[in-house]
Amino acid sequence: ERMDKHVTAANEAQGMVADMKYLHEIGSRITTGKTAEVISALGPYAEALGVKIDGLGDLQAYNSIVAKLAPRMRPPGSGATSDYEMRQYLEGLPGLGKTPEGNAIISATQTALLDHRLAVGEIASRALAEELTPREAEKMIRELPDPMEMWRKSRGSSPAAAPKVRTFNIETGKIE
Repeated sequence: ERMDKHVTAANEAQGMVADMKYLHEIGSRITTGKTAEVISALGPYAEALGVKIDGLGDLQAYNSIVAKLAPRMRPPGSGATSDYEMRQYLEGLPGLGKTPEGNAIISATQTALLDHRLAVGEIASRALAEELTPREAEKMIRELPDPMEMWRKSRGSSPAAAPKVRTFNIETGKIE
């Protein structure tokens, strides 16, 4: 049952990784910060009055993806999410009102955590397929590197640098 939960979490993480990539791609086309927040809020009204707002669609798509990601950050089985918790989940994601540098750090952090979840899911999947014993799988999961340590090493001297692309080596059971 534990391994099945890991696989389920990894499947959810795959969708979240895709959404984080979409945020990164859209984020490269827009400017974030308080001005972007104001344009996103007032832009539809300006367009209704006939004033064309360049990039409004990208701003709206960015907000939509963030809104889609926030509830998926809730730990499985934790029950209903309060308004306070939802605001905290939103703070843990990139956002229009945040600086581009802050968004890059947040995105890289979330991606490192999701990469780790994917690696755990791969190991659990192998255990469910009986390629590994449950004991071997648990050992491999415990031996995975700390996702934040991997992120720190990959970013070098720039705190806003995105992590280098890493892969999970199924033969060694390690993220490389």
